[in-house]
Amino acid sequence: MVAPIGIANVFMVAPPDKRGSVMGILEIPMLLAPILGPLLSGWLIEYINWHWIFFINVPVSILVS
Repeated sequence: MVAPIGIANVFMVAPPDKRGSVMGILEIPMLLAPILGPLLSGWLIEYINWHWIFFINVPVSILVS
């Protein structure tokens, strides 16, 4: 549901000549998350500890806020 809302916001906010580049930047996390999420979680389970799957959210949330 996030992708269609994001694309609709891009069309409302971005100027017509910048829409393509803004949409490309918006789509990068949506394309990389399904690839990097399982890779990172598999690596954490295999080599570290399964608890780190939950602890990884702490620095991410600090960086975002």
